[in-house]
Amino acid sequence: MMRIQPILATTAILGVLSVCGCSSEKPVETTSAPVETKPERADFLSGISASEMQELGWNSFRGPTGQGYAFATDIPTDWSNPETIQWRTSLPGQGYSTPIATEDTIWVTTAHGPMVDGREVVEQYEDPETGQMMARVSRLEMRLLGISRETGEITTNALLLARENPDSIQQPLNSYASPSPAIADGKIVASYGSNGMACYDIATGEVAWTNEEMSVDHVVGAGSSPIIVGKHAILHYDGIDQQVVVAYDMSTGEIAWKTPRTVELNPEKQFNKAYSTPMEITWQGKPTVLSVGPNCIYAYDPNDGRELWKVPFPCVGYSIVPSPTYDGDFCYFSSGWGDTTMICIDLRKDQPTLVWETRNMAPRLSSPIVVGDQIYTVTDLGVIASRSIHDGEVTWKHRLGGTFTASPILVEGNLVFCNHLGEVFFVKPGPEPEVIATNMVTERRTSDFHERVQASPLAVDNQLVIRTETSLWCIRKPPVKVAAKPEH
Repeated sequence: MMRIQPILATTAILGVLSVCGCSSEKPVETTSAPVETKPERADFLSGISASEMQELGWNSFRGPTGQGYAFATDIPTDWSNPETIQWRTSLPGQGYSTPIATEDTIWVTTAHGPMVDGREVVEQYEDPETGQMMARVSRLEMRLLGISRETGEITTNALLLARENPDSIQQPLNSYASPSPAIADGKIVASYGSNGMACYDIATGEVAWTNEEMSVDHVVGAGSSPIIVGKHAILHYDGIDQQVVVAYDMSTGEIAWKTPRTVELNPEKQFNKAYSTPMEITWQGKPTVLSVGPNCIYAYDPNDGRELWKVPFPCVGYSIVPSPTYDGDFCYFSSGWGDTTMICIDLRKDQPTLVWETRNMAPRLSSPIVVGDQIYTVTDLGVIASRSIHDGEVTWKHRLGGTFTASPILVEGNLVFCNHLGEVFFVKPGPEPEVIATNMVTERRTSDFHERVQASPLAVDNQLVIRTETSLWCIRKPPVKVAAKPEH
């Protein structure tokens, strides 16, 4: 088993800032003690070791740690050799969900309408309210695909759910299959928001259960992905009409608990929706669900849904897409749209408190990631930033270019960022920006032709997997060719 280098850090921030506004110009009265490196465990996340996390593969949207840390090795940064592309597989339908990986299979969700001669039949219509031309399908099929990690062959194409005359997705950055699946004990759960939730049993090759009870007005389609904590699959439903966190029993699919958000609602309904994914951490020695909702961050008991605490945002924050990140003492997250603020709260107390906030270079779509004593983010318009975990001050920023929605991952000491054009950047964390390699995962033939990348990448064992708008790509170092021995 490989040795996992310590990549997380904790701090002791002594001065806790109490503020009301969102201006980054307010003085930050903090005193930072020396950074203490975390031991070679991630037990403040979910109670298991790094080696055990490696064995989990990539089990959910942000991987086994819930925050984009990959325990892969031998990932190539130079793809100039065509053999670096192990395989590329075209995917039926559409989806922007991040795949998950088991020992021999990549699993990915997709959705499409009726197919004729391999093409989706789509109806164009004019929206009566906006006058815009929209697209819709008469019947939506929501599917789970299994792709061989060795060959790229589609080995499973399972119909999970179907919906007649589904609502249109009125957002070009979204799809019917944007939430990422999650897996535990051979069972995969996949959410399609108000179109339903399903569980697929790998051992039997059958759909174990479906549940279509929950219905909220997502406005622009669903985005929150489920996580599995113990015997429950936990999912956010933050619509403009209701905002709840729901736990499904993994055995039966029945709703085990449903907890409403308790922060005061904004009179403007659009400000009450969100699309973030929850995260499991260990807080005060117990499994805890960390949950960023509209205008507030919460903690819940995964067993019964009891709200443990909440910290309202110091600003207007809604349509949150990024997931939070956590270093064992402090939580860092973006408030999403609205005032778009990076926020830090102190979780060492019974009632967590605000530490700092800043609007400088805060992301709206991509999740932050912590490496050492720095938080790394990328804005929608392709500017990466490194900021101090102590006070949120930006240490450096660097423009990569392009448009970004995918969240970064950390693998073998390098951050991996993907933009919509299919460019993949390897960035070395450190005191100065250092882009060590740029590659492309698209068969781009003209300046306006590309496979858009919105899904976040994943890395397992010696493979880097990236989903584009139409395909799944697998990258790994080419096998070493042994010279043939001369004949005597």
